Amino acid sequence: MKNLKSLCLVFILIIGNSSALLAQNYGLNKDSIFIKQLFDESLLKGHSYARLGELCKTIGARLSGSDAAEKGIQWATKMLKSYQFDQVDTQLVMVPRWERGKIENFQMKSTVLDRMLKNSADRENGIKKISSMAFPNSPNAYYECENYIHTIKKISKYYSLPACALGGSIGGKVEAKVITLNSKIQLDSLGKIGQLKGKIILLNRPMEESMVNTFNAYGGCVNQRVNGAVWCAPYGALAVLVRSVSNKCDLHPHTGVTHYEDNIAKIPIAAVATAVADVIAYLSIQDPNFTLKIELDCKLLPDRESANVIAETKGNQYPEKIIVFGGHFDSWDQGEGAHDDGAGCMHAFEALRLLKVLGYKPKHTLRCVF
Repeated sequence: MKNLKSLCLVFILIIGNSSALLAQNYGLNKDSIFIKQLFDESLLKGHSYARLGELCKTIGARLSGSDAAEKGIQWATKMLKSYQFDQVDTQLVMVPRWERGKIENFQMKSTVLDRMLKNSADRENGIKKISSMAFPNSPNAYYECENYIHTIKKISKYYSLPACALGGSIGGKVEAKVITLNSKIQLDSLGKIGQLKGKIILLNRPMEESMVNTFNAYGGCVNQRVNGAVWCAPYGALAVLVRSVSNKCDLHPHTGVTHYEDNIAKIPIAAVATAVADVIAYLSIQDPNFTLKIELDCKLLPDRESANVIAETKGNQYPEKIIVFGGHFDSWDQGEGAHDDGAGCMHAFEALRLLKVLGYKPKHTLRCVF
């Protein structure tokens, strides 16, 4: 159903952009017949899902500038040419290149957590306190979230954390006490009086659950991921952890892009799973000796030549006027790149394919790009 809705949006853009376009070519009755044919072809003989599976399972993650991304571009070019569109070509571009590296260690040390793990009663009591702080309005906060503490099998000097470097982060090795912050105002207030110097900062602002449009909620907190290192470094912070930008409380860290500015010191920055962010927030308040240790060997490399892949159906009246649609073909390295944005690319390809299969002759050139 989601695939169908996405395809419908593409067709609205392509076919409905010019007033009465279909009515001029087919008449209203023929319009209805043609739209029904689009639905039937998509639902009964669609190619997008199979092509997405092929992309994800044979190519996989396509980190910008990586060898896998280049293999993906070769695959896409060959795949599009097999449909005999009017034109399939590549457009050379330079793309940024960042590598995660082989070392990505996140650990914490806490005497409060040690005491919590000594027996089952203390463990459960501690979990309830953490859950209640994270979900103060819940009738039973214990069940709101995947539980990190239950994954710990024994008391140790250090406890590993589910976290991952953000795309573009520098590497580094840091161990320091932690301060948890929930707003930029709080960050600046403490930074100006020297409280962030020599610390690892957890930026813990969550997505706003009251927003029905979850993308607006995402937009309301993603700036701490993008700008976190730039915000914290001027105050002497050593590294930054960011609460994963997700409205699900679980043990899966979400990577994403971050950035630096040339005139501001660069410090490592990473995303931590939402469930673990709640634990860190609690321990940073309850344990004065609570520390985190971060070790990363990710690095930025020189830009690399890559390409956009372009497929076109030429317009029969205004070929020089072009309607462009598509998606970004690169993806993060923590998955297969299906949702972000392999699916968007395959929706765009499928729109072009469906119109070709049904013999639609556009007035304007239709250009699919990824």
